[in-house]
Formats: sequence, C-alpha cells, structure tokens
Amino acid sequence: MTSGPGFGLLCNSTKTVLRELVHLPVQTNEVGRCAALLGGFLEVARQTDRPLRLLEVGAAGGLILRWDQYRYEAGREGWGDSDSSVRITGVFGAEYPRFDVLAKVVERRGCDALPIDPCTEEGQLTLQSYVWPDQVERFRQLAAAIDVAHRVPATVDQGNAPNWVEGALAP
Repeated sequence: MTSGPGFGLLCNSTKTVLRELVHLPVQTNEVGRCAALLGGFLEVARQTDRPLRLLEVGAAGGLILRWDQYRYEAGREGWGDSDSSVRITGVFGAEYPRFDVLAKVVERRGCDALPIDPCTEEGQLTLQSYVWPDQVERFRQLAAAIDVAHRVPATVDQGNAPNWVEGALAP
C-alpha cells in the first residue's frame, strides 16, 4: 500500500520512529568484501609466519572480522573451512591468491560509531535492513555470517576511529 488513507495513518503512527531511523548511518557488512582482503591477509601470514591481530575501523557488526571462518573458492582450489556455510565463489578471475598458507587469527576487534550486535534479534534485523529485498544470495550469505558470529566472538567497541586506533595500537 503506497497511497490512500491507510498509508497516511501508517506514516503518522510511525513518523517518530522513522524520523529517528533516517538519521542513522548505513551499516552494511557485506561479507563478499572479504574476498578482496583475503590475498593481503594470506600474504601477511605467509611472509611473517605469525598469527594475525585484526583491527577494523567502521566494523558495524564485525562480520568481516570473522573472514577466516568463511570458505573461498576459485576453480577447484579453495581456502578456509570447507564446511563453512559462508561460501565466497565466482569472485576471482584467472588470477587469485595463493591458497597454500595457514592463517591464524588471535584477536578480532573493531570500532564503530554505532556498533551492531549480530547476535541479537535487533542487530540481525538492522543488518538485514540494508540488503535490497531482491538480493536473495546476499541475504543467505548474511544469515550464514550471523550464524558464524554466534560461534566466533569478536569485539566491536563504540567510539571514534582516531582515539580507538591509538588505544588499540598502544603497547
């Protein structure tokens, strides 16, 4: 319903809520973006042979902080948990990162002006609200990443980036 007296009543009854919501920043956690980060993470792990400490500014729900819990596939090769319900496929062309390295994550921390807890119903609805309704595959990936979030903890602090980064990098 987009017109008529019923639509007006709906808008009037929810206008206070809508006015508050329209001022919130967009909070997307597109786990498909992890494919762009994978090569860098794996190369750092390869060159240093050390565990990784993840620090993310603008982390929203922290789903990207769990990148190592997802499965990445290129042709017949892959990296990550072969049983993961988050599967990132078809994003690499003929060239893709070398998958022959282990990467261990020892810390997952982020900050955001308004962090979202993906393990709550409100957090899940908020994250889902930023996905277009016809993007069925993104909804599936988001639901799978939220399932991972229930198993793999990550801390997303509320704060501004400069102060948080300074504190996170302090010895």
